[in-house]
Amino acid sequence: MRLTLAPAALAARTSVASAHSHWRGTGTAIRVWLGLLFALALGGAAAHAGYDFVAAPDGDDNGECTYARPCSPQGAVNACPHGQWCSVQLQAGLYLDPEVNIYYHRTISLRGNCDDPHAVIFRATKRGVLVRIQDHATGTVSCLTLEATAPGVVGISGRQHIIADYERVIFGPMPEGTHIGMTEFSIASCLDTVWITGDAGVHARASAHSKLNLGCHMTLTEPRRFTHFVVAAMFSVVDANGAVFASAATARAFTQVASATTFSVVEADRAVGFVATNGACSSSNSIVLQPEQGFPGGSPGNC
Repeated sequence: MRLTLAPAALAARTSVASAHSHWRGTGTAIRVWLGLLFALALGGAAAHAGYDFVAAPDGDDNGECTYARPCSPQGAVNACPHGQWCSVQLQAGLYLDPEVNIYYHRTISLRGNCDDPHAVIFRATKRGVLVRIQDHATGTVSCLTLEATAPGVVGISGRQHIIADYERVIFGPMPEGTHIGMTEFSIASCLDTVWITGDAGVHARASAHSKLNLGCHMTLTEPRRFTHFVVAAMFSVVDANGAVFASAATARAFTQVASATTFSVVEADRAVGFVATNGACSSSNSIVLQPEQGFPGGSPGNC
């Protein structure tokens, strides 16, 4: 005897089969997408491993950038592929007018000698920028000295949606110049101790919707002179709430009493005083979060 399915039962069976086929296809698609995501993750991990380059004062743009054949600092930057992470180890010496330009989605770390930041010196002999970071790039500058003999030089400059980190940097003289300046939606952060050993027009400047995070320890040798230590303009933010300033004299005083008392760095600074002159801070349509000690300067400014 043959059994014939009623139209409704046949339709239900067809619907179940269709649904099973649909979910089986969906499961296959999900597995494909998961596989692609896994492959991308592996690719991202490989990309994060990055490239290691070496630069030297007498290096060139040979594209190899090894210890045997070092590049110039800019040659090492140019060797870094777009969108990749690259480290550049700077060999000891004097780099005259290096004019480093980090650009277009690269992430680059410039590192000198962290045991002796004065062993690697970037020096400008003409107006310009020692390290420029721009166009959606990320740059780290650490363990070296930035200085200039020409007027109007900028040590670290950032523009157009960039991120800059710096630490263990010696900021030397930059007459009428700026040690660090951010503009056009850029952000820079001081991550660790810096030393300010030379005069400048401005130590740190933020403009055009940019931000400076200055929550680090800064030691000023004596005497130092600025038109303003900090400048914020055009809807920018300077956050120095966690900053600690010391002078060379302060450091000596702190060292002498630290083992015997609970004398703090802040108290030492108040006792010895800052070795800086002229305006501490200038702000125009911006927000400046000052440290407990205030900024170095002979007058507080308008912040």
